[in-house]
Amino acid sequence: MLIDDLDKIIREIFNYEEFEDPCKEGLQKLNMRFGIPFEKYYTPDFLKYYNGLMMRNSNKIERIFCMTFLDAALIYKVLYTYGSNTMIFSHHPLGYKNDNIGFRPVREEILEHMRISENSIFTLHHPLDISNTISTRYELAKVVNLDIMGEFYNFCGGYTGVYGRTKYKFFNEFLEEVKAKIKAPYIDVVKYHPRCNKIALVPGGGNDPVAMKEAVSLGCDTYLTGVISLNAEDKELQKQVKEFLELARVNNVNLIGVGHHNSEKFAIMKMAYFFNQNGLSTKFISNRNGDY
Repeated sequence: MLIDDLDKIIREIFNYEEFEDPCKEGLQKLNMRFGIPFEKYYTPDFLKYYNGLMMRNSNKIERIFCMTFLDAALIYKVLYTYGSNTMIFSHHPLGYKNDNIGFRPVREEILEHMRISENSIFTLHHPLDISNTISTRYELAKVVNLDIMGEFYNFCGGYTGVYGRTKYKFFNEFLEEVKAKIKAPYIDVVKYHPRCNKIALVPGGGNDPVAMKEAVSLGCDTYLTGVISLNAEDKELQKQVKEFLELARVNNVNLIGVGHHNSEKFAIMKMAYFFNQNGLSTKFISNRNGDY
């Protein structure tokens, strides 16, 4: 398939050119902090929207590999195994490690290798969070069998959270369901009471006090997200997470953090299925450090 044809299909579904991604400023700062000459590699459209074709190094696509983050180890594995005309599709335009830095840009040697080997990168961040077609919130809700009652946490133009009920009335029962379905090597849990009547769900970095306040106002007593605590060096982010945790404690809201990657991977799996249905050989590859 021609790369322009695929871009057109994705634009029609997700309308990613309608807004700038909220991660734009953060990605620019990270690239500059790590000394990455990103403007040399990123496409003009990506520099405008921070979604879409991040790197375009060929005119056609023969295969796609989908991942949640631009994980260096996974990218190298793809590059050393396959030839040109390969596309990497990622939810995030960044790599990630569960440390005090967290997000980090793709290293220049990887970008250069992608350029020389004529392979491309396509990322879809916020549009995949707020879409009503394929989204991180809907796919995670399906996996844990959440009967959705409504949406909440409007962030930068669209809802990123849902809330509802499951067949379980007790927290431990729901927690076992989450463990069985998510299959994360580690799950962060804070339990304040035994019941589980209404659940709020925000994939990814849902440890935002704004989201928690909304969840409390909706009567939620359990909150499922990717990350509930964070060892960040960013002082403002530390303050935000502390407030989030305090709100949960004061309001007796049980917390479940399945990891950033594990809370969003199901939407990426759905995208892999979508690409295969459109005639493109596609495979989802999981980030090896599954705890994030």
